Amino acid sequence: MSPRVILDLPTSLNKMYMPAGHAIRLSPAARIWKEYAQLMTRSQWQAEPLEGELVVYCYFYGSRLDADNGIKLLFDSMNGICWIDDEQVSEFHVYVDRKERDNRRVEVEICHKQGRSL
Repeated sequence: MSPRVILDLPTSLNKMYMPAGHAIRLSPAARIWKEYAQLMTRSQWQAEPLEGELVVYCYFYGSRLDADNGIKLLFDSMNGICWIDDEQVSEFHVYVDRKERDNRRVEVEICHKQGRSL
């Protein structure tokens, strides 16, 4: 079984960024969630950051987010912990179970890509 990290659901993309002059930056809610995710990921990840091409499976339970809505912040929070940089993720799969209400969470499973080329 591949390593798995379990976190509370991320901030919605709609609440993730805020204007800052001519640029945009993370909102306070997104910064707080990212710091939380980094702490929780470090406590669960028992290995060095993975190298090479990776495949990631994200299982969102009890989420009302669009399938792609929480990926950016989630992947950024795992940089330097699960992998060196999220640019290593060459394939990811997202599953959303909106019916789960008692234990809302995201589970992330990470594995090395096995010799397939695009």
